[in-house]
Amino acid sequence: MNLVSLFLLLGVAAVVYLGWIFVPPWLDSLDVREATSAAFNRMGSDPEDGRVRTFLLGRLNSIGTHWEMQQGVKTEVPGLGLREDDIRLERDRDNRTARVSIDYQRELRLKPTDKFYTLDYHAEKAGKLPQ
Repeated sequence: MNLVSLFLLLGVAAVVYLGWIFVPPWLDSLDVREATSAAFNRMGSDPEDGRVRTFLLGRLNSIGTHWEMQQGVKTEVPGLGLREDDIRLERDRDNRTARVSIDYQRELRLKPTDKFYTLDYHAEKAGKLPQ
C-alpha cells in the first residue's frame, strides 16, 4: 500500500464518519421545518395559538433525540426536548399573516469518545395564511 492510497482511504473513512454523525441531525432539521410549515398552515384554520403550539410540540417530540442528565449520567432520550416557550407564534389577524419560528440546539456525541458538539438550528415559516 502506498502513501496516496492510505490518504485516500483515510479521507473516505473521515467522510463516512462525518456523515454518520451529522446526517441524522440534518434530516431531523428537515422534519422540524416540515412540522413548522404544518403548524403555519394550521394557523389559517385554527384561531387559537395554544392549540397550534400544542400540535407543533406534539410533532416535535416525535423527532430525533436529545441528551439529558439522569442520575448524574448523560442519557440519550427521544424527542428534541423542546418546551412550549421555545416556539414563537406571531399572528396579524387584520392582514392574515403569521410567523412560526423555532430556535433549538442539538448536542452530538462524537463517537467513540464522550465529547459533545453543539449545533444551532433555526426553523421558520412566515407569510400570508392559507384560506
